[in-house]
Amino acid sequence: MGVMIAAFMRGITRLNDVVGRWIALLVFAMFAFLLLEVGFRYLFNSPTVWTNELTQMLFGIYAVMSGGYIMAHRGHVNVDLVHSHLAPRKRAVLDIVTSTVF
Repeated sequence: MGVMIAAFMRGITRLNDVVGRWIALLVFAMFAFLLLEVGFRYLFNSPTVWTNELTQMLFGIYAVMSGGYIMAHRGHVNVDLVHSHLAPRKRAVLDIVTSTVF
């Protein structure tokens, strides 16, 4: 049973890595759409009506889908003032509590 769980966890971690890398490309897409909007607005005096909404939707997707990748690579901000002074077991409990609450 433990082997199956470990294999499942490795599969989820690999999936998180793949999704995280692909989702990171959304940042470049959002940048391109906003650059397009600025160009049309200031160079041609003809703003687009769809780029702001599309960028907001892409950012929402980016925020939701990148969460697993960031958690797997411990990329979230920690307040190390408390976290670094705890014993490893208490640190693990604090990580679990803060992950579920925040």
